[in-house]
Amino acid sequence: EIARDLQISLSSVEKILARYQKDSQGIHAPPTLRVRGRLRILQVADVDFLVGLVQRTPDMYLHKMQEELQELCGVEALLLSIWRALQRRGFTRKRVRSESSSISLS
Repeated sequence: EIARDLQISLSSVEKILARYQKDSQGIHAPPTLRVRGRLRILQVADVDFLVGLVQRTPDMYLHKMQEELQELCGVEALLLSIWRALQRRGFTRKRVRSESSSISLS
């Protein structure tokens, strides 16, 4: 019946149904459930570590956080990755004239 209504072969319908049953999300999964983009370098525990650094030392610079993360957690991350992870947690950038960026909670 499906093959006739869609004007496709019976074998095509069988393949589509088999794939649908195999795939837990099916072929009609909402786009919001699909994983997109690259996997994040910083895991939840790494970001929690960074948040702890900011809470203990609010005027700590990103490059210092990068050093601490590498030394204590063994994770190499770009400054931009660190900044974006903190930004997702609600932190904003605070400008300081003497050195590079520091972070504050808005």
